[in-house]
Amino acid sequence: MSKTKGAMPLEARPEFGPRAIAFGRSIAEIPGHYRVSLELYLTGDLPGALLHAGHPLMEVLPDIYEDLLEHGLGAEMARSLGRAASVLRERSAPADVNAAFEAATRLGQDSITACVGAAAASPAYQASVLAALARAALVKYSRAVDGSRVTLLPEYQDAYGFLRQLDRMAEGLVAQAESGAEFVTAASRELAGMVPGPHAPEVPSPVAEVAGVVDRLRADLASAGGAILRETPTAREALNRIEFRLALLADVLRHGEVGRAEKLVARIYAEDYADLQVPLVAAAPQIHEELAPLLGRELRVQINREAPLEAVATTVRRVIELLEKAILAIGEE
Repeated sequence: MSKTKGAMPLEARPEFGPRAIAFGRSIAEIPGHYRVSLELYLTGDLPGALLHAGHPLMEVLPDIYEDLLEHGLGAEMARSLGRAASVLRERSAPADVNAAFEAATRLGQDSITACVGAAAASPAYQASVLAALARAALVKYSRAVDGSRVTLLPEYQDAYGFLRQLDRMAEGLVAQAESGAEFVTAASRELAGMVPGPHAPEVPSPVAEVAGVVDRLRADLASAGGAILRETPTAREALNRIEFRLALLADVLRHGEVGRAEKLVARIYAEDYADLQVPLVAAAPQIHEELAPLLGRELRVQINREAPLEAVATTVRRVIELLEKAILAIGEE
């Protein structure tokens, strides 16, 4: 059991939910992959270095690309991640490789501010991302280690890279908080000792021991740091996300980007409304019966036929009215 921690002083935080946390965790994985890649490159393991340099482009980008596109950052991020991999493929000097990795990492950090908004600066959001990254490292480690040996080296190396990034981010969180956050660096350093490098040890740390430290860290981040550990958005979080995207839709349509607007509405229905649908159908099926066709078909038809902006705005206003009624019916404050 972990000791009770004094709560970190937190500013009044803007709302954020699991989707924003998942975005931040994905961005945090990028420098973790690059850390492994650079270390392997410096030891002469070019195939291993190339494998991990490509992970941000091949594994991380698909998970966040649509969010980046919403803010006009998709193509720029793809180019930056592609450049980072190509610099390594060209067997450039380590300093040049590191510079390309750092450039891609900085762009990723900038994208958090753009895609998440003001919440990105709050200690509670950063604590939530740390907790999510710790869990991602544990998932990788659990896949890699079978009993007393490492059976999947790339997964083990991913876990190592994520934990190195965790340590880096923990120091930033401690520096930002006035007090009460020291447990974060203590736990991150304990994990670093358990997974000390990218090369497989003869006898790896038991998965249960690594899981114990990760679970304790996540619990402390929640109780003392205000971290959200949930994987599924609440109805209110789903509503906030829909309203945010509907506001973005208006801006996209003003710029005449019909294709982007259609994709945006499709994501609202497929992702955000899906989070709201089950509790809504249970609480107020009549609201669902009117709301689902508006989001699922009517808005897309209006956009596809380039209906006047005021007609689209009228539909959006009705959607928001129904969403507010939905939250009242579900019973969330």
